[in-house]
Amino acid sequence: MRIITGIGIATEILGPYEEALRRYGGRAESSGAIIDRGVYALLVAIALGTLAEIGIALRR
Repeated sequence: MRIITGIGIATEILGPYEEALRRYGGRAESSGAIIDRGVYALLVAIALGTLAEIGIALRR
């Protein structure tokens, strides 16, 4: 959702940039910062999922 929100703010789909950033961005400095946090969260989720799958495979 963070990635989609950041793109929506950057493309001004959610309204004028500054107004949308204040409304949906929280304390983020820019839409790029929101997108970065979303990408980091996605990478962490993929890594944890991979580790869980490896753990299950080792247990068998």
